[in-house]
Amino acid sequence: MGNRGQTSEQLADAIREEILKETLRPGSKLTEQQISQRFGVSRTPVREAIGGLEAEGLVETIPNRGAFVVGLSATDAADLFEIRKHYEIIAARRAAELATKDDIEKFDESAEFMRYYTGRDDLPRMKQINKDFHETIYKTASSRLLLVSIRRVIIYLNLSVHTKSYRRENLAEILAEHERVYRAIKRRDPDKAAAAMGEHIDNMAKRALKKQ
Repeated sequence: MGNRGQTSEQLADAIREEILKETLRPGSKLTEQQISQRFGVSRTPVREAIGGLEAEGLVETIPNRGAFVVGLSATDAADLFEIRKHYEIIAARRAAELATKDDIEKFDESAEFMRYYTGRDDLPRMKQINKDFHETIYKTASSRLLLVSIRRVIIYLNLSVHTKSYRRENLAEILAEHERVYRAIKRRDPDKAAAAMGEHIDNMAKRALKKQ
């Protein structure tokens, strides 16, 4: 449905989601007129949105032909996990270095919830707790730019392949990985926190990119 209050950024968000979820398949043509009519906006924000998505590498404009969806390849997804691992390792290391008593109490609570809901085989709840656990690490790391960078990568992964890494049969394995990160941060051991987080993201990538 159209929303005449949409900005170019909101429009780009909507189109990006459709590209990453493959509602808009690679090779699909994006025409300003069709998008303008569909979302009920003028062509100016459409043009700006397409330009922004082209800068992100999700759209390619071919001279005399128009704009086409590129999407994410399996290699792109693997690269995103590598990028995320780099950021997450930095965040885990800094969290172990900077964690206050209040921060540790938050990690204790997250660990307790993860054990409880893993035991109940509650996949939806564990997905939220997983997100909260990582968010606590990012906030404890106390870097605004690191937080922005991680969240951008996660948006791409969440809309494409990340959910495939979180299946009910993997809950015990994921809990064990989180426990290793949690214990290292609680002991304020930056090296072990970084190593545990790197292993966790590697395993996350393997689960997400595993061919069915």
